[in-house]
Order: sequence, then C-alpha cells, then structure tokens
Amino acid sequence: MSNITLNGLNDSLCNHVIENILSSKIRIDCSLNQDEIMELISGSYPHDFDYSIDYNSEALSVMDNTDLTNHDSVLYGLDDLDFSGLDSSWACLRHEAQLIVNNVLQSITSSVIASLAEEVHNTTSCAETLGFTGSLGFSSNYLLGYCAHESESLEGVAIYRGAYQVESELDGVEHVIANGLCASACWTAEA
Repeated sequence: MSNITLNGLNDSLCNHVIENILSSKIRIDCSLNQDEIMELISGSYPHDFDYSIDYNSEALSVMDNTDLTNHDSVLYGLDDLDFSGLDSSWACLRHEAQLIVNNVLQSITSSVIASLAEEVHNTTSCAETLGFTGSLGFSSNYLLGYCAHESESLEGVAIYRGAYQVESELDGVEHVIANGLCASACWTAEA
C-alpha cells in the first residue's frame, strides 16, 4: 500500500520547485531582500505540480493520515465536495482523497517557496557581506566544492577566500539550499 504523508507531499513539491529553478535558469541578485526573492521564485514557478490519486490504496492512505485529513486547508476546503457522476464508493473515496491532496498542496506551496527563499537569502547576505554585488546562480552540484573552503556562516554557507581555479584566485560562496539545489557565486579576489 502506498503511504502518502504530509512530509512526502512536501518533499515532492520541494523537488518540483527545485527542478523549475534549475530549468528556468533564474539568477538571484544579491541586493534582493527575502520577500523579493520569494516573489521571484514564486513568479517563475508555474504552480503545476499534480499528485494524482490513481489507486484505492493511495486513497485509503490519504484518508487514514490525520496530518492530511485534519490539515487546515482541508477542514475548510471541502465545502463543494460533489460525488455526482461517480459510479462506486471507491471512486468517491479516490475523489475525496484527491481533493484533500490538492488542497494540502495548494496550501504548502507558499511555505515551500518561502523556505527556499530564506535559504537563498542566507546565501546572498553572506556573499554581500564579503563584497559581492552580482547574482547567485543555481546548479544541481557543487561548483566550488572541490576546493577547501575557509569557513562557514552560521546558516551553513561555505565561504571560499582565494580558491584556485584556472590560474585565478577567486572568492566565493556556496550553499546547499535543499535536496541537492546549490546556490553559488564566485568573483575575482581583491588583491
């Protein structure tokens, strides 16, 4: 039986947002505040994540999970539940479970984006503190990770000072935001 949980939906949605960030190649200017970063990520996200309840076992899993059925978005979001046109009790169960999942996903989308924006802002703040004024890029792997970093911020941002790469000394920051999404920036070190 498939086990559908709030954490599982949250992780799946987070991965979907991350895939969108990577595929859209957005860059975040270091001068943006956390709200502006959240707006930029949200504006580039198509809000098209769909978690389909196709099997009776999935529907039972949703209905048996109190984190999902008692979620605030569900308690006030099923007013227009309509079972007309459905031919069996299983179809009704799948329909109700799908509405629950859709309401939960709609509700947690903004919190997932806000959490990612907070981590990105931690990285931009660190880079700005070090004198960087450009934009952060994103990748699914480390760009500077092969170099030893000098220190880390309290938020876990790796700080590179004088890292050697292609005969130039570079300063940089790199941070694993979530689920393999890395934000990084590097610039020519001041002499």
